[in-house]
Amino acid sequence: MDGLRARLLSAALLLPLLAGCGGATARPSGATTSPAAAAHTHGHSHAMHDVPADQAPTVALEARPDPLGGWNLRIRTTRFRWAPERANTEFRPGEGHAHLMVDGKKYTRLYGEWFFLPASAVPAGTHVIEVMLNGNDHSAYAVNGQPVRATATVTSTPPASGHSPAH
Repeated sequence: MDGLRARLLSAALLLPLLAGCGGATARPSGATTSPAAAAHTHGHSHAMHDVPADQAPTVALEARPDPLGGWNLRIRTTRFRWAPERANTEFRPGEGHAHLMVDGKKYTRLYGEWFFLPASAVPAGTHVIEVMLNGNDHSAYAVNGQPVRATATVTSTPPASGHSPAH
């Protein structure tokens, strides 16, 4: 069996196991453990826009293993409009982008509902993926001082020996 077929078969066999043990399930969280989390953990802080709960955007994160490696992330929001065309401009209520963190370190900005996270960002082991909603000016949306965010815990397995996935 060639390397690609072996990887696809391995991924197909692992999907039910990951789903059953929580390896690819999202755990939305409504609050962080401390106000210090509002400063993020990626080395710098941004202002926060505290919004009443009944007007605040919401976010949910789903992480699905990609059959060829990495993870397909789906970011679902309510009361929020993705506005990549206004990144780095003034805050406008209800619009912006998201910041994606892997194990507490900023990985990238997100400008829409789907994102492919490559296997290189989540090597073998268990990792926490976090998405935080931000305004155009990078300020975090917050409710009662807590960032509007969602997390997912993923468990990656080592790639098949000697082969890299096709892209």
